[in-house]
Amino acid sequence: MEECAYEFYMRFGKCHGFGVRKEDYGKNDDGNLIRRRFFCNKAGLRDEKHYNKYDRKRCHKLETRTNCQAKLSIYLDKESSNWKVRKVILEHNHELVARCMVHLIPKFCRVSGAAKDQLDGMQSHGLPTSKILGYMEGIAGGYSLLVFTKMNAYNYFDRTKRARIADGDANSAIVYLEGKASVDPMAMARYNLIKEGMLTNLF
Repeated sequence: MEECAYEFYMRFGKCHGFGVRKEDYGKNDDGNLIRRRFFCNKAGLRDEKHYNKYDRKRCHKLETRTNCQAKLSIYLDKESSNWKVRKVILEHNHELVARCMVHLIPKFCRVSGAAKDQLDGMQSHGLPTSKILGYMEGIAGGYSLLVFTKMNAYNYFDRTKRARIADGDANSAIVYLEGKASVDPMAMARYNLIKEGMLTNLF
């Protein structure tokens, strides 16, 4: 039920021009969820300690949150064992995003399956990412009408590249070395993998 409520509030936010994030929750003694709150993505404010650092090497990012109080609160009713709405606040203390731009809110900004197929197809023919995005922007009628950002596209290409590497040369080298070690007691090799599964050192 929690996910149903979250999906509903996400759709509500998309229709009205604001993002949504999950916040605090409560569990009973058995560890089962009994309450959950969902907030506007502009809820709260940045902690003051971040402003009090004088040895920062970078400038502060602009504050994007406005301490908005809009939220949806649900709870599990013990008697009926049904989830119910405890509180809804609809008013926002900030301007809502125009419907034509709501797809650029990070929570709603995703590379769709069809877009991935287009990106993969054009990249497989050797087109650079900038040209691919330029073409897709033209087809969509402008950058603001794309359902994803340039950063989404670059991140997608990076993930697919890393996945190919994990199943490609690096993985083949490791499989070969482990195979050698299993048949030759004198064979020895050392290698390091980083978190993404990429081969960094081989001895």
